[in-house]
Amino acid sequence: MAAFGVHFGTCSACLAVYKDGKTDVVANDLGDRVTPCVVAFTEHEATVGAAAKQGIIRNAPNTVSHVKRLLGRAFNDPVSQDYIASSPVKVLNQDGEPVFEVECGCVLLVIIDLFVCQVLNQDGEPVFEVLNQDGEPVFEVECGCVLLVIIDLFVCQVLNQDGEPVFEVLNQDGEPVFEVECGCVLLVIIDLFVCQVLNQDGEPVFEVEYKEKKQKFSPVKIAEMIYRKMLETAQSHGGSGIQDAVLAVPSDFTAEQRNAVSDAAVKAGFNVLRVISECSAAALAYDLGQLEHHEEYKLLVYRLGGTSHDATVLQVQNGMYRVMASCTDHSFGADRFTEILQKHLAAEFQRMYRCNPLENKRSAAKLLLNAERCKHTLSNLSNAECAADSLYDGIDFHCAVSRARFENQCTGVLSQCTQLIQQALTEAGCPKEDVKKVVVCGGGAKMPLVQRTISSFLSSSEMMSSNSISEDEVIATGAAKEAAILVGKDGNQLLEVEKNSSVRCTTKAICIKVKGSSGDQLEVVLPAGSLIPSRQQHAATLADGQTSFVMEVFESAAGDSSLSAAQKLAKIVMRDLSPESTIKSHFHLKREGDLHITCHDAESGRQESISIPVADVPNHS
Repeated sequence: MAAFGVHFGTCSACLAVYKDGKTDVVANDLGDRVTPCVVAFTEHEATVGAAAKQGIIRNAPNTVSHVKRLLGRAFNDPVSQDYIASSPVKVLNQDGEPVFEVECGCVLLVIIDLFVCQVLNQDGEPVFEVLNQDGEPVFEVECGCVLLVIIDLFVCQVLNQDGEPVFEVLNQDGEPVFEVECGCVLLVIIDLFVCQVLNQDGEPVFEVEYKEKKQKFSPVKIAEMIYRKMLETAQSHGGSGIQDAVLAVPSDFTAEQRNAVSDAAVKAGFNVLRVISECSAAALAYDLGQLEHHEEYKLLVYRLGGTSHDATVLQVQNGMYRVMASCTDHSFGADRFTEILQKHLAAEFQRMYRCNPLENKRSAAKLLLNAERCKHTLSNLSNAECAADSLYDGIDFHCAVSRARFENQCTGVLSQCTQLIQQALTEAGCPKEDVKKVVVCGGGAKMPLVQRTISSFLSSSEMMSSNSISEDEVIATGAAKEAAILVGKDGNQLLEVEKNSSVRCTTKAICIKVKGSSGDQLEVVLPAGSLIPSRQQHAATLADGQTSFVMEVFESAAGDSSLSAAQKLAKIVMRDLSPESTIKSHFHLKREGDLHITCHDAESGRQESISIPVADVPNHS
């Protein structure tokens, strides 16, 4: 019997299996051990993975990536808005959550008046002849006057050239192809462009041109398609039917985000045994604290993903992992190194050909993909070759890059890695000399420079070897081991680990809003890392003349007491109370993960109760 672990990251997904006493990563149908989290829609099909990513340059408005950033988030969430601002796919507002609208790469031009243009043939499609006017492409028009109404951000204007009207393309994003039809012109943009964001009832969804009609897909639906791709990979290894799986998510995911991930996997066909945090999965991958239960030490897990990185300090004791502090930064990830390499390659192109490929969106996108491939190569080899055909203005570009030169250009941003680690250590009250072991994971951590930087910063700590598990496979491997433990509870012992019962704790602090000397502030009731189940009480006495009681409950990151950064979970109100009443509030973190709060007025006997989900992280004993 097989048990699977799935790590669904922002940029890629990985599937691992525990079977016949060993754990291994399962390759997909292309033989790749990780699958890009990219979904592309065309007139005929929806593709997932490498094929979708390879076509992103020509089909950007129909290609969804980084969908994990939107899972479980409202349309107006700052993270959603940041995603929308940079997305080439149109995002609509539907019932409070973001969706995507895709125009299939088309822009409709309405022609007001008769005109005759010369029509050529380009790969079987009619196009207008493009002339050159002072370095700008224009379209030759033999007679008449043309007014273009652009229904998008691709703006043209009518000029006069020797008495004849011509078009000037203001943003030259590639070779525009025209299809003439009934006096109108349909412009197909072969390039990336940023779509307009519309508002549709509040929920983010994708609207794409799929099978010759517009269709809407929620972020959960897109994630479901990616999970279904992973399920197909699992079934190729473990047989047909539903597969048991443990999912790994970031430790700062809210209950809503965890539920969204779980819903997507269930709809895809997985039987989700549990959703665990990535840091716990990373520790499990190396069996830390699992083979010798008497061990007690501090462990640091550093994950460098494509768009974010995080550092977590864990206390390993009696086979359990307890989160002491966890810090996440969404403003920095391994994509920053890709961008650095892209700029270097662009500078080399400009030095050789006296023109900047980054001025053209299509060329910039193509160069970014090549930079990413070079970066991956340089993680294993000392040299890489960038080869981009027809990169800019028909020029083929070939350039060699050495690891030494690339690393030299990246040194300026490496401090962000160590700063986040230091922040986590400070919040945990743990000197770096007290960290016994370090686990690095995530695709970005495959860079030797990143590994050396962390090893140097934590010089007294043991770095877990990447020779046994690749960094981008660590989390999936740990999730598979957790799945094996859980399946073993049914009598099919898959993993030989003593005392493998499971314990959970909160990843964030449960706080209430109180009045302080400087205004409203948070008071911690249940600190981050509180074991589930657990209980706590809080008492408050009404002020003179006060007859109502209001308590607002928040979820806050460990070490962050700012009210603005906390997420509001609930508000409890009791009215018509006796002045100077004492309200006792009971907080109960139940075994199933819900937080049950009861506020009781002893004088009147009245009480108010509420039950809410909270973010939790599995720990193992």
